[in-house]
Amino acid sequence: MDPASFYIKSPDNTIKYNRAAGSDSYGLHLALPKNSIGMSTDRNYCPNGKMLKDFDGNIAHSNVKAGLYQTGTYVPRTNMCDSITYDPSLTDPYSSNPIL
Repeated sequence: MDPASFYIKSPDNTIKYNRAAGSDSYGLHLALPKNSIGMSTDRNYCPNGKMLKDFDGNIAHSNVKAGLYQTGTYVPRTNMCDSITYDPSLTDPYSSNPIL
């Protein structure tokens, strides 16, 4: 794991008006695993499916690798632990086009 000025494991936080500068790697690292980890593990809490609460006015500069870095697949959903399904008829307006 690389260092970060801010290491964020849950999108259910208010992250406003921070300055992330001069890190040897990342300024803000959003590490959003599929399920919660650590001592407060809860099977009904899925960080990668939770809507980002409040993320505004943050500035990241002069970091070696990146100002903002995200790991994990972040797909906010109404029910955060629901599985991700793909239905091309709902998401792809061109799914009914014939193959040329």
